[in-house]
Amino acid sequence: MKKITITFFLLLLGIISIICPISASMYPSRYFDSDTCITCSHSNTRLSDESLRERNQGIEASDWYIRGEELFEAGDYEGAILNMDHAIMIKPDHWMAWVYKGRALCHVDRCEEAVTATKKAIKIGNAYKPGEFNAVLWNDLGSSYYMLGRYEEALDAYDKAIELDPGSENMARYQKNRDMVQKLFDK
Repeated sequence: MKKITITFFLLLLGIISIICPISASMYPSRYFDSDTCITCSHSNTRLSDESLRERNQGIEASDWYIRGEELFEAGDYEGAILNMDHAIMIKPDHWMAWVYKGRALCHVDRCEEAVTATKKAIKIGNAYKPGEFNAVLWNDLGSSYYMLGRYEEALDAYDKAIELDPGSENMARYQKNRDMVQKLFDK
C-alpha cells in the first residue's frame, strides 16, 4: 500500500509540474508546494513563518539553496529569492543563501533589501570563511550602494574589498568599480 501511495504521489507531482511548470520550477525538483499553483494562477500570498516551517519539515536548507542558486544562474531572480528565503527559514545562518538572496534582490531593483541581506552574509561569513570571499561580499555591497546612488558608502565598501583581498585577481575588478564610483562622486 505504501509503495502505491508513493507512486501515486510521484505521478501526481509529475502531472502538476506539467500543468503548472512555472510554479514547479520555483521549488526543489523533488518537492512541490501546491498552494503556489491554483489552476495556474500564481499566488503571491506570503505564509507565516510558522506555516512555512511546518511545510518545510523534511526539506533540507541545502535543497532550497541549491535550487535557488540554479534559478539565480538561469536569471529567475524572484524564484531564487523565494528559495533562499526558504533556506534561511530552515537555517538562519546559511550564509551562502544570504549571499545569493542579496544578489538576486539587487537584480530586481530591491537594492535596499540587498544591502541588508549582504550585510547579514558578511556578518555570518566572517565566522565561516574570512578573507578573500568576504572581499567579494564587500564588492557586492558596494554595488548595491552604487545602485542606490549612495556613492560614499559604495566607495567605503569597495575600499574594504580591496583591503581584504590585495593583489588577487579580483582586485582589478574592485578597483575598477571603485574608480567608476569615484568619478560619479567627484561630479
